[in-house]
Amino acid sequence: MSKLTRILAALLLVVSWGSLQAQKNAEPTQWQHMPVVADGQTDEYPELSRYLSEIKMLYYIGNDDENLYIVMKTYDNAMMQKLMLAGLEIGLDTTSKKKMRAVIGFPMPRMQAFRRPDDAQQPGERRGGSSERGRFPEPDQMMLKGFIHIPDGETPLQNPSGIQAKVKVKRGEEFVYEAVIPFKTFFKPVLSPKDKDRVISLTFHLPAFERPENMPQQRPMQGERPMGGSRPGSDHGSGAQRGGERPDFELLSTETTIKKLFKLQYNDN
Repeated sequence: MSKLTRILAALLLVVSWGSLQAQKNAEPTQWQHMPVVADGQTDEYPELSRYLSEIKMLYYIGNDDENLYIVMKTYDNAMMQKLMLAGLEIGLDTTSKKKMRAVIGFPMPRMQAFRRPDDAQQPGERRGGSSERGRFPEPDQMMLKGFIHIPDGETPLQNPSGIQAKVKVKRGEEFVYEAVIPFKTFFKPVLSPKDKDRVISLTFHLPAFERPENMPQQRPMQGERPMGGSRPGSDHGSGAQRGGERPDFELLSTETTIKKLFKLQYNDN
């Protein structure tokens, strides 16, 4: 056996071992049987039973032969603020290398979140009257990068790519994130039986919120406490906003990145 042959054989063993490890560590997605419209509702999905403890979110990752489905929910009010102010990026990689090859940014960061009521409206936000001040505007834009035949940059939620996203926020109660991403936008037009158990990676990235320079540091006064702390699955846990609570700026200023492997499912019935 020549030296080159031995090197190639060793490389093949390393690649095979890495593939086996990825298969072992990957979570299976769930086959999505019901049709879906991204509307911030979870009725079309099974129970969200998995939990990302780093960001206090229940989640569901599913697929059919055309789409990848990502649904997340939190009851933690501080995390709701973090998501709506700093934004959320989800990176897709059709290998186990955990790269952010295609990225959907939604919600997008809101850099003027603590502006005065008479300040200019942030692009991509719907603004209500005085009765809605203090609430999070409903986002109508998302940021896309690295998708097939889709220009990088901001795009409306209503767009021809087929990528759908929606958040539904009940302040002090729950935050629901839903995304429908066609495989044709980052992988292939339609899955086939050979794609069963194919390992892909998802990266969940929560940037740090950049506080405006003119925004003073707020510290809890005596008897006050930051928002947050609800337990998963609790509709009325301690995460609901109460009088005397202030935003958790330590959480807002923290950057969080979670990388996970998933195995695609295939059902030809």
